[in-house]
Order: sequence, then structure tokens, then C-alpha cells
Amino acid sequence: MIMTINDTINRINKIKQQIQQLNNIKIVVGIPESIAGQTHKSAKKRRRRITKDDVARLTEAGVPGMIRPRKKKRKARVIQRKTEVPLGDVAKWMEYGVPGKIPPRPFLGHSMPKLKEMYNKALKDAIKDIIKGRDIDLNTWAHRIGKKAVNIIRKTIMDSDSWAVPNRPSVYYRKVKEYGNSQPLQETKHLWNSITYDVR
Repeated sequence: MIMTINDTINRINKIKQQIQQLNNIKIVVGIPESIAGQTHKSAKKRRRRITKDDVARLTEAGVPGMIRPRKKKRKARVIQRKTEVPLGDVAKWMEYGVPGKIPPRPFLGHSMPKLKEMYNKALKDAIKDIIKGRDIDLNTWAHRIGKKAVNIIRKTIMDSDSWAVPNRPSVYYRKVKEYGNSQPLQETKHLWNSITYDVR
């Protein structure tokens, strides 16, 4: 097969065009903005004290069975109420921690070396294929990379017992009682299920 100068120029232009398209692809992995504001299903319980104003307001409204205030002071009853926590906040707290409350468990930072290694290898292979003149569907390639990245992050979350700071004993027993599991980042699997990707 004899290649003319025009064939060579056309091939070089095609390679440049495909590499430029490859350069323009953005693969975003993590918790998408569309669900980051949704509330975390395992909303934590927050204690709230019943005040005298609550009792007075409910008593005035004539709610049957309401405890009437006594003259003698007594301890306020404690009720438990669920608070709604946006999923994006939960992921941020897990990644960076909350000083004095939650130790950092950087599931994204811990995944980064494997993600870089996987991406660099896939990019080199794609460039080799382009230079050899093989037609590759860049959209399919990007979706394949996105799925691999999601799997790496999810595996990091599932292996959290080997690298993440364990729960302290009081938290451990409470989570085992509530969820049947106290492995960091895995109690409800809501974070695990929320990891996804987007090709832009």
C-alpha cells in the first residue's frame, strides 16, 4: 500500500482531531449535584427538650392526654426527632471530618491513586489506538472510564474497615443496634449507592 503525502496529512489531521476530542471530554465522578441536596436516609437523631412554652401552647390548644405543668419543677422530658441532612454535607463530613465529632474518612482521597493509575493507562491506550488508525468511539470510551471510576470509589468504601478510622465504642454499639452494621461509610449503603459519574 502506497501512501501519498495527502493521505499522510489527512491521517495526521484525523489523529489531531480525535486527540482534541479526547482532550475535551470531561468525566465527573462522585455525588452529582442533582442528588447532593437530597436528605441522607439515615438522618441522625437530634435531642430536643420540651420547654414550658411547648407545654403551655399545647395545653391551651386543648390537646387530649397532654401532661399539664405542675407547680413543682421537674426535669424536662427528652424526645427524639429526626433531622434531615443533605447528602452532599454527609459526603463532605466523611471526606474531611468534623473537628471533635467525626474523624476524616477520605473515601475520595483514598481512591485517587487508583483512579489516576486507571485513567492514565486508559488514556495511553486510547492515544495508541488513535495513532494506529483504529476507530474508537470516544463517548463509549468515556462511559467505560466513568464506570471503572465509580467501581474504584465504591470498592474503597466497601474496604473502609481496612483503612478508615473505626467508630468509637459508643457509636459502634448504637449503629449496630440501628443498622446491624457499624463499618465506617457503610451503615446504610446510601453513600455507596449515590456514587455515580457523568460525561460532559
